Amino acid sequence: MTKIKKEKNTTIVSDLSPQSPLTPTLPSVTVAKSLNLPIGILIGIVLTLAVIFAVKLFANSSDSPFPFPTPTISQIIPTPTLSFSHPTSTPVPKFPTTSLSPGDLTYLSVAQKKTLDVLVPEPQTNKNDTPCFDVKNASFFLVGNYSSGAKLYHLYLAFNCEMGGGNNLYRLIVDNDGKTYLPIEDLEEYPETTSVLKPSVLFTDYQPDLIDIPEVLNTKVGVFKNIYSHGSITPEEFNRLDSRLVEVTSVGTIYATYKSDNKIGLYNRVFYLKLKDLSFVSLWGNYETYFKTDNQVPQITWHDNTVNIDQYQPEYQEYTGGCGGNSFNVIKAASPLISNKVNAGVTNNNEPVYQIIDPQSPFIKELYGNYAKVYNRANSEAPITLSDFVRQKSHFIYQDALGDWQIFINSKYGYFGECAKPVIYLYPPKETPVTVKVAANITQSEPKYPAAGWTVLAKPSGELIYSGQSYPYLFWEGKGLGEYPNYQNRGVVVTQKDLVATLYSQLSQLGLNEKESADFMDFWTAKLPTTPYVRLTWLTTDDMNKLAPLSVNPRPDTAIRIFLEFEGLDEPVSLTPQTLSAPPRQGFTLVEWGGLLEK
Repeated sequence: MTKIKKEKNTTIVSDLSPQSPLTPTLPSVTVAKSLNLPIGILIGIVLTLAVIFAVKLFANSSDSPFPFPTPTISQIIPTPTLSFSHPTSTPVPKFPTTSLSPGDLTYLSVAQKKTLDVLVPEPQTNKNDTPCFDVKNASFFLVGNYSSGAKLYHLYLAFNCEMGGGNNLYRLIVDNDGKTYLPIEDLEEYPETTSVLKPSVLFTDYQPDLIDIPEVLNTKVGVFKNIYSHGSITPEEFNRLDSRLVEVTSVGTIYATYKSDNKIGLYNRVFYLKLKDLSFVSLWGNYETYFKTDNQVPQITWHDNTVNIDQYQPEYQEYTGGCGGNSFNVIKAASPLISNKVNAGVTNNNEPVYQIIDPQSPFIKELYGNYAKVYNRANSEAPITLSDFVRQKSHFIYQDALGDWQIFINSKYGYFGECAKPVIYLYPPKETPVTVKVAANITQSEPKYPAAGWTVLAKPSGELIYSGQSYPYLFWEGKGLGEYPNYQNRGVVVTQKDLVATLYSQLSQLGLNEKESADFMDFWTAKLPTTPYVRLTWLTTDDMNKLAPLSVNPRPDTAIRIFLEFEGLDEPVSLTPQTLSAPPRQGFTLVEWGGLLEK
């Protein structure tokens, strides 16, 4: 994960023993030392019994601060204890932290791929017996030189067993003597990384540059909000992409990358920010043009002088694109798809927008075909005709500063998916404050999702306390900031009569308990297709970690995240079966379920 400078809030929680704040200070009782004087012994016994009797009466009173019925001598004169716990994932280093001052740092103009002998195979595996750390595919890049002669390297290493997914970025400093140092801060999120580091790697409290990225980045092509750094690609991976420079900003250079999306000539466009340390941040966040408002209503005056009041999605998602939101499709400037465009109106910035109204256009056929397919799935009556479709304001296209044509689909005529009612259960071994952040553009939540994420008091029973209220789970809906996989050829097709029984069986295989399964079925049963056959496809923990990564502090020991994609079918189809399984629940356990809600 790319290191981004951010302010750290370390909370110290006082964990007082039950007696400490409540126990009064009692005078010590001295027993006469002279064994030759029976009266001394007698006085000592009497005094001791008197103290015990008095404390017992005090403890049995309604106002007693003692949580026990009859204290012992050791409880009468306790030794106060005071301990602190830090709810942070900062690891305690196995070796002493070494101070390091390598001098001034100068970055290279191009990252150079190298090899460093600092990793060992890592035995820990996930439920599929895949190594948690992908050591085999780890990569190293030389990115800078210090005035002392030391060198700065980036290590890209993927962690596959928990919430993350994607590459984690670690910085390594190699000095003139060949010693390798790793900043202790780079282990904060994944302290397990120490299991794949050779003993020769030293920990240091020195920190190379941390890049400060704003939450909102204004560019000539639009606004990037809530920038999320997860899923960084390596310089080598970026070089294999079809890319073009967009803009040089104060924090780095923005590039647009293109991938041919389908046979009619659309391109999937993804933006990356190249930082000065030669690492890349995927701009997963919410991208908006300057003429679209927060309520998804573009500020447009149509050619008939009416003002637009409809909602339009700011990107043309692949119609199998589920509830991901990291990229969008565009038409390139020279494409024949826009050769017969007609003027449709102007934005509030007096920029023209266009429509394609030729019913024979491959683009229009694509739009209409997808609209009709989903409409038929959700409605009993027939959709509007193709002729009516082209006469409506079903879409518009807009040429941006890069010359690409962005596509906007009217919400009345498009297929849009949200991650519907993902709910998150938390089961810590003991009552624990837990912070949960979701990498998604959240449209609904309960309790209301704050910008910094939920912070709840989680109990072993699963009960969550938030702002004085009790909740059984955390609920959210929206679009994940990561990629939604295309799994339409995977899963199982079941008949309508076997649908409910199959779902209960699959939920058990995926690790949900009886209550969680009942919650799932209560929500989804009424929303499932009523067609003769239904396709059931599951996204599992690894998929969800890429689609909507979670940041949870403290980090769970076990994570089970499942997500249902379903499709109504009139006839059965052949699919690649999925193997459904779940890890055993050990330690602090997080469970999440959700599904794709078509809109």
